[in-house]
Amino acid sequence: MDVPAPQVKEDEVSQLRKETERLNKTREAIQRKLRNIEDNKSDLEFQRETLKGTILGLERGKLLREITTVILELLIISYSRDQHSHLKVVTDENTGN
Repeated sequence: MDVPAPQVKEDEVSQLRKETERLNKTREAIQRKLRNIEDNKSDLEFQRETLKGTILGLERGKLLREITTVILELLIISYSRDQHSHLKVVTDENTGN
């Protein structure tokens, strides 16, 4: 039971068309996934840059607080020394030294 030659070619063409259609659908699905991944990547890069800016701002704020603390400590020490030297001058004046 041999199949005539035109029927064989028609079956081959039909199979090739089905395979091409299947591959095209697969390609389109992969392209959609790739676009989604690229969109997500862009969103994540934006979020990363935003977080970097936030972190830098927080670090600057922390640094400013630390600088302020050191300045206040120096002022307290300076004030304490001034008060101590002022007391010494007053004491020396009272004792005649």
